Amino acid sequence: MNHLSSTLVLCDLDHLLLGADGNLTQVVRDVLQLFVRRGGRFTVFSQRTPRAVRSILGSVRLSAPALVCGGAMAYHFSDGTRQPLCTFAGQDADLFTRLPVAAGVGVALQMTDGTTRVLRMSHALEQHLQQEWTPYLLANAADIRPDEVLRALVYQDNRSIPLTSLLEKALGDNAAMMRSE
Repeated sequence: MNHLSSTLVLCDLDHLLLGADGNLTQVVRDVLQLFVRRGGRFTVFSQRTPRAVRSILGSVRLSAPALVCGGAMAYHFSDGTRQPLCTFAGQDADLFTRLPVAAGVGVALQMTDGTTRVLRMSHALEQHLQQEWTPYLLANAADIRPDEVLRALVYQDNRSIPLTSLLEKALGDNAAMMRSE
């Protein structure tokens, strides 16, 4: 009896698995492929978008949907289908236009179509997107529908920027929901 076939390994696609260049090292790739060939089941969790995860995994096949965009989407690489696990549906249509506009505060949105849209860039957000190998599109907040948004990423360049109070002032009652995200 093959005990591996009843085992599903879910790995965070982070620096434990990735080399300095942000890709799977060859030894990790070989071990994962051997595990799957011997009947093991493997998938990943990542803050990254499906496109970034696919480029990192290369030929490594997954046995179950990947949890991407911080767990906000289940993505089936075998057929390209996606299942949003949460969205901002039901929120005010102008929610993203009310996000704080402040020097040193960057805002990006991970969308249900698997893309990342940047509303405002900051050095910290740019660094995060480069570190995570995440391609992005520039967007206008007025063109964003809440039901198409999985996650909001708000990055501050400097810890002295009062991000919590900026969110509370700009969003009122919706600030708690954004902070929890």
